[in-house]
Amino acid sequence: MNTLGLLKALHLFGAIVWIGGIVTVAMAALALTSASTKDGALALRGTAKRLATPGMILAWLGGLGMIAHHFAYMKMGWLHGKLLLVFVISGLSGAITAKLGKVEQGKITIEESKVRTLGLIVLILGLLTVFTAVLKPGV
Repeated sequence: MNTLGLLKALHLFGAIVWIGGIVTVAMAALALTSASTKDGALALRGTAKRLATPGMILAWLGGLGMIAHHFAYMKMGWLHGKLLLVFVISGLSGAITAKLGKVEQGKITIEESKVRTLGLIVLILGLLTVFTAVLKPGV
């Protein structure tokens, strides 16, 4: 397997684990009730940190490795759009994890956290990212 193929595989695996993990955590928040909120938030936050965060790191490393391997990618307009989406998704992933920490500490309720809404936004942006990478608009 060549280096670029290995980087692509690393990037795709990381992205699947990251987006899948963070959306699953956000959707699992739907099941939290007032009685289980603290323990549930602890479990969901732990899952986000142990699953989604390593996936995000793999996706970033693979993506940056591909850019370093073929720096000509940086001249392609679609990549700029994809990078913007990925920066936003990265921030939202951090926001979901942080909000679950506040729920766990009792500072906010699960309803106030908007974790579910943020998860749906991540899902939609993730789909836009995939379409951008596959369709490469403007090429």
